[in-house]
Amino acid sequence: MVNINTCIVDDIQMDYIKFGNGKKIMVILPGLSIDYVLKYKDLIENAYSIFKDDFTVYLFDKKKNINGKYSIDSMAEDIYKVLMKLNLNNIYLFSTSLGTMISVKLALKHGETINKMALGSTTLNGIGNSIINKWINYAKDNKINDLCDSFFKDVYPLKIYENSKEIIKNLANSINENDINRFIILANSINDYNVEKEINNLKVKTLIINDKTDVLFDYKDLLKIKYNDNIKVNIIDGYGHAAYDIYEDYRKILLNYFINN
Repeated sequence: MVNINTCIVDDIQMDYIKFGNGKKIMVILPGLSIDYVLKYKDLIENAYSIFKDDFTVYLFDKKKNINGKYSIDSMAEDIYKVLMKLNLNNIYLFSTSLGTMISVKLALKHGETINKMALGSTTLNGIGNSIINKWINYAKDNKINDLCDSFFKDVYPLKIYENSKEIIKNLANSINENDINRFIILANSINDYNVEKEINNLKVKTLIINDKTDVLFDYKDLLKIKYNDNIKVNIIDGYGHAAYDIYEDYRKILLNYFINN
């Protein structure tokens, strides 16, 4: 069983889990979640078990004490402070969705801390994203059932969504006011994110994996990336935004990318 730890630095309190006993350090930054992501800690450890021999794996939640506006730049600076507090350098960084935005900002400002980076289901520009704003409106109107249903429908392929009705119902019943307030703040941060110009300054070796059927972030957005020896883009098909959860070879691709030159 994995334990939940808390790192405290300055005014930041950030929960994380740690597993594996490899010499290399892998850091995972998850995406936007309606509920507390670390309550799935044992499922996460099992999902990333193939990394445990080569890596010591850390997965970080967003900081606990979120009030008012919380920009992605601030999230990146907070995770940097936590990494330094825990003496984590030369990391292999994997992130998904909102986490990829934090990772890019971290890499642009503190790239020396990262050995390699992999971004799952990312975008260069989140401003005015209609699906994100639909979720925010559901949350603001306290339409929790609609929010949870839409979240699953927009993130997962149709077959998985249709087979997840009980999970969606249970999720909606478990959400509290703090979860919703936190979700609104984090989702709103995406509306200020645009790295279309900055992305070509990225010096960290990066693998991007997006799916053609992702309705949240259009893979064609990545065509704005100029040819760059540091950035490789891998487009898959048929798994939606949550390809990182359901594509059976996804973690093998990550592992091979991280351990090979």
